[in-house]
Amino acid sequence: MIEEVEAKITKWLKEERFSPIKKENPDAYFHIEAKVGTLVLNVVQWTHYLDSLEVIVGLDYGEDQLTLLNELMDPVTRKRYYNSVHLELQRHPFVWNYRFGEGSKSIRLHSKRLYFDGLTKDAFMHIFLLMAKIFKLPVTLLEPYFDELWPGYEPPPPENRKASVEGL
Repeated sequence: MIEEVEAKITKWLKEERFSPIKKENPDAYFHIEAKVGTLVLNVVQWTHYLDSLEVIVGLDYGEDQLTLLNELMDPVTRKRYYNSVHLELQRHPFVWNYRFGEGSKSIRLHSKRLYFDGLTKDAFMHIFLLMAKIFKLPVTLLEPYFDELWPGYEPPPPENRKASVEGL
């Protein structure tokens, strides 16, 4: 059954042009890596979960990025920012677990588990693409602090944003 599920996932990702790559992982029955743009998502069935899989997305900050974030935000602002990210991630119904915090060198978001008995392409692709979207949340939640971080910054007018998106 595990091989069948792995084959389905690989097939679905190929059909949607995500170029899945099988990874070796001693803690997993299977581990498939796929990219959405420049973002790498992992589909993993852990050895301690026989009947389900999860989608994991993450990144590792460099020392210079952590230093910059600490320099740009005073301690109170930084605490408010991290609290807002935590609250949003905790209330999201598709995020099962996450690792993200002040001074953390990485962000890891784990989707809720997808059980094999109800696994369809639609359900899988929904979670897969949703995790890519949720991963933008920490950056999106920086917007209220733009004035403190970048005094005088003004976002482009809506018509310019639309034109720049259409150019992609």
